[in-house]
Amino acid sequence: SYRNAIDAGGQAALCQLDLSEIYLELNLHQNASELAQDAFDQFQQLGIKYEAAKALCLSAIALSQQRNGHRAIEAFELDRAMFIKEGNQVWASRIDFFEALTYFNEGRWNEAHQYCLAALDGLRNSPLPGKAMLCRLLLARLSLKAGDREAAHCVCEAVLRQLHTREKESPWVAYQAHFVMGQIEEAARN
Repeated sequence: SYRNAIDAGGQAALCQLDLSEIYLELNLHQNASELAQDAFDQFQQLGIKYEAAKALCLSAIALSQQRNGHRAIEAFELDRAMFIKEGNQVWASRIDFFEALTYFNEGRWNEAHQYCLAALDGLRNSPLPGKAMLCRLLLARLSLKAGDREAAHCVCEAVLRQLHTREKESPWVAYQAHFVMGQIEEAARN
């Protein structure tokens, strides 16, 4: 059924999904949101659940980046339920992380902390160590916002040590870790 659905009309939706991901990387959030929503609608009609959930995720990320946090959070909640229904806990945990970032950007530190811990719990033993490290870096940023530079420094330093053995496979995470450490040092007036 999946193969027939893709052959029958899902190719265009797959292209929209890929293009929306590219638009997100280029910070073309409005275009990314529109394409992801169109792909979501098409995948829903075709009964292709994984790609529909992934398209909804991209749409929610784009909404979040457009500072439309309320709509992004609603989409993330629906998306998490879709991935859980499909038995995909890793993606559900990734959604928790994206939702934590949205709350963080909205200045809602308690909710960001709650969702970040949930994401870390689900990603800690996953085959995606970089995603777990990003969760820990967000926790460091939250500690910094709470005025606990020492906790932020300890968490960030632990991530940097872990990265030392895998920096070539995680350059984006390494960049983020060094950036967060810079924020911590700046807060310490160092």
